[in-house]
Amino acid sequence: MNTKEQYARFPTSVLKQKNINTFASQEVLRVAEATREYQFDGSWTDTNPGKRPEATRVVIELEAFRKARASYLAWKDLSPLFAFDPVFPENIIRRLSQSTATLFIPWGVRNDVPYITGKEREAMDQIDATKRILQKRNINANIRLMPADLYALEVNKLLKPKNVNAYFDQVKNEGEKRGYTVISWSAIRSENQKTYDGLAARYTEDALRTLLPNSIIENAVRAAGKNSGATNENDIEQAAFRYLRERVCEATIVESLWQPIKLSMAAKNKDNAVDMGLPRLYVLPDYLVFPWKK
Repeated sequence: MNTKEQYARFPTSVLKQKNINTFASQEVLRVAEATREYQFDGSWTDTNPGKRPEATRVVIELEAFRKARASYLAWKDLSPLFAFDPVFPENIIRRLSQSTATLFIPWGVRNDVPYITGKEREAMDQIDATKRILQKRNINANIRLMPADLYALEVNKLLKPKNVNAYFDQVKNEGEKRGYTVISWSAIRSENQKTYDGLAARYTEDALRTLLPNSIIENAVRAAGKNSGATNENDIEQAAFRYLRERVCEATIVESLWQPIKLSMAAKNKDNAVDMGLPRLYVLPDYLVFPWKK
């Protein structure tokens, strides 16, 4: 590497080594706006006249190189944790390249008892491990954990509000002990009520049927039949669309607020489509997915 004129330069042959993650290397170079230089007759130039060069090297502004290297190594370090393929990985790498990343973690409610158990703490340990990996690469990770309180209180109405609130109080206490910012969906929605109202009006049932695959809607209807407290077919379907609308509004608002990387505690199929453009990572092993259900 040559740092003359505040640029990093290295041979393109480095990118062809066996241990290189091709996807991540290409993405970090694209984000860093890397260019190429070519050697002809012993001299380097940034233009290729159309003949085979003696050598080729990558050129990146030095600060961009440092960020590219950090995000590339963070991706490689995170890869062994991936339980599912990341969603919108290009945007994840772009956000890791900013030196500070927001990890957004929605958190569901426990149905059986109004307190957290060891599974929730194990899942939070995995969140902490992800944060440490990023910090090791000098990427500051802001953890925003979101208790999904309104889903339990407005959409799935079988739970007692006092149990829902007691459970999420414990989630908040545990999260804050670990240094997380804990902010409920009810607080986010209230603080962005005008935006939420506009989105909710836009995503009518017909709009959601157009936006979402039939399989997503069918799964939501089945879940609503079990969890909403509704007993007739029409009410169950309305509860399903209320849930889907809430998910779409949540994803849209959270993306606009923080441009986060979602660190999902759910199975990947539960996030498909309803998470809109949120880039997502899945780092929980199977036995910890939906930790509040274990």
